[in-house]
Amino acid sequence: MAVETSDIGLLLKAAFDRYHHETLQRVRRAGFADVTPAQALVIAHLSDTPKNAVSIAMRVGVSKQAMSVTTTELTRKGYVTLSPDPTDRRARLLALSGRGRALKQASGQAKQAVEAQFATLLAEHDTVVVMDALRALAAAPEPEQVG
Repeated sequence: MAVETSDIGLLLKAAFDRYHHETLQRVRRAGFADVTPAQALVIAHLSDTPKNAVSIAMRVGVSKQAMSVTTTELTRKGYVTLSPDPTDRRARLLALSGRGRALKQASGQAKQAVEAQFATLLAEHDTVVVMDALRALAAAPEPEQVG
């Protein structure tokens, strides 16, 4: 599907949406059919080391309330474990469960396959240029706020 725009934001979003959709489809075919796009984004930020749910919400770009709903679902489905945060008794720490680690591994394999698929759409040189440009954009400092 051709995207008829020169708006870099829309192009980046369209490319991400395609990447995320295709990755999620592969994850679902690997036996994790109950994972939603929002849950997949949270899982991508987790590891065996417990992480504060609020900090993950900030990184993913969702509200504390949305994160609470997602956390409840991920816990119910057996993908994460919750524990109290020893430094803040109001906070909860999330960590991957055994099932969550299997999902993360399947996600990694799916991402590699989708990245390889995307690379076949571009010449090798173009893939390097795109990756370098995305790294530069991601690492660029935030512009100063005016006003």
